[in-house]
Amino acid sequence: MESGFESVYPFATENVLEYFATLNLKDQSVLTVGSSLDQLFNALVYGAKKVSVFDINPYVKEYFEIKKQILLHSKRKNFVKKILELQNQNFSFSKDIPSEKKIYESNIYLSTDAHYEKLQECIQTVPIDFIVGDIFAPNLLESYDRIIFSNILQYLDYFFPDKKIDVFQKVKILVTEWNKFLNKNGILQLLYLYSYGYQDLFKENHPICCYNLKKIVEVLQPIKLDIEWIDGFYEKKDAIVTYTKKL
Repeated sequence: MESGFESVYPFATENVLEYFATLNLKDQSVLTVGSSLDQLFNALVYGAKKVSVFDINPYVKEYFEIKKQILLHSKRKNFVKKILELQNQNFSFSKDIPSEKKIYESNIYLSTDAHYEKLQECIQTVPIDFIVGDIFAPNLLESYDRIIFSNILQYLDYFFPDKKIDVFQKVKILVTEWNKFLNKNGILQLLYLYSYGYQDLFKENHPICCYNLKKIVEVLQPIKLDIEWIDGFYEKKDAIVTYTKKL
């Protein structure tokens, strides 16, 4: 596990532009994973009033400072190239790097000069804080209107390899815990499912537990989940699964 935290993602490997548009982030307080920091950057452009970045990787904050300075001193068309040319003695980049074309297509802050300039302004004015910790054992001091976990549950088996642990029950425990930090009418983005079509809703026994959505829905009852399909990052359609807190 420790070796997995010696690298950072230079850019997101999901269609952040489209699925963040579904979350209605304007004037909302947001908790999101750090990862490539694209989740943070897109949230700012979509109008978040405050963003907390939660990640177990201690290098995310350092990468933020580097990426922020390049953002503030580069034109949009040169931004991706400058990031990918980075070399740092403390961390390396993950080998999972999308094409430049895909990076520009998948992030609203890179889609136009106007959005890029909006991010340059927001990143200096909107409150941003960083929390280093384990999202599977959160120790948060406040609640949020939006909690965005990207595809973090895809790694549930990695974090809990003990075969005696029922990972589906673990999902229920985690959702119950995360719900404590969600404001009324708040939205928890629980799953990002790659290449996941309507027909996949009825499949079972996928090797990655979070893709067995039928089983997760059963385990979480009476909690209700919503699903929405977006253009796929790699192919076909991707799916976003969310929970909205009504009480």
